[in-house]
Amino acid sequence: CCPTCDEIIYEDLSTSYSGGSLSNSRVMWVTNNAKFVDDIRIANEHENIWDASIINENILDISLVKILDTEKTNISPFEHIINVLTLDKKDDSIYSVFNLIQKEVDYLQNMTGITTISTIIYFADDIDVERDILSKFICGIARNILLANKIICNAVFTSSLVPAKEAIQAGLFMSSKYAYGLSGEVLILKP
Repeated sequence: CCPTCDEIIYEDLSTSYSGGSLSNSRVMWVTNNAKFVDDIRIANEHENIWDASIINENILDISLVKILDTEKTNISPFEHIINVLTLDKKDDSIYSVFNLIQKEVDYLQNMTGITTISTIIYFADDIDVERDILSKFICGIARNILLANKIICNAVFTSSLVPAKEAIQAGLFMSSKYAYGLSGEVLILKP
């Protein structure tokens, strides 16, 4: 079945940001900022996500081994990865995001069926160049490489002026059945 044709009939969750498509799914959340953890837990409950884990560490400290160790605590492999990251000029932001997504692709590439990576990034206002480079990177790998491997990759870029709840809701949408036709898109949220 092509990625845009989802034959599953989902439970009617009229308030769901994923159209119910993440209900009963296995989602791994990755964040480098503890302030997002409560909003992530609320989103899991709201979307009726069946099996979720949260990795809260420095982006550069996350390894494929760490992802696999997190998977061991779950019933089965993750189908969706949602990153909620804060990047500022002090971080080696471009490298750290490239590196993280590569590890996540390494994890998802052997899965059967469609999987997703959705990356929500809170940028400092003064790193426009990094934001543009990361946007082109996500668009390029999603459309030219990952889609052929049934990995849907999208992103949400925003600033600290946008509440975490809103950015996480957009990230859920970008990981949902609706995102299948959007692979490689970067949604810019403004206050």
